[in-house]
Amino acid sequence: MTEEQLLRYYKSCEALIFPGIEDFGLSMAEAASLGKPIIAYKAGGALEIIREGKTGAFFYPQTRSALKEVLVNFDGLLYKPDDCKKQAELFTMDRFKSQFLSEVKKFI
Repeated sequence: MTEEQLLRYYKSCEALIFPGIEDFGLSMAEAASLGKPIIAYKAGGALEIIREGKTGAFFYPQTRSALKEVLVNFDGLLYKPDDCKKQAELFTMDRFKSQFLSEVKKFI
C-alpha cells in the first residue's frame, strides 16, 4: 500500500480499530494526527496514546463480544478531531528525541 492510499483510508474512516497489543502502535498515532479517534484493546501503547472518551474508546477483555459492544455504542461525531490531533502531537519524533536526550543528560 502506498502512503497516498493509506492517507486516503485514514481520511475516509470514522475511527481506527486497533485490536492488538503493541508497545507503541504507529498506526494509532497516524490516525490521531489526522483527527481520527481510536477504538483499541485496553493494553500496551494504546493506554498512552488514547484518552478514553476524548480521543477514543477501549474494549476489554480482548474478545469479539467486548469489541462488538464498543462498536455498537461508538459515535465518532462525539470526538473532536482537534483533540485527537493534539494528543498525537505528544508522540512526534522531535518530542521523542527531546525527551530521550533530556533523560540521557541526567546520567552525564
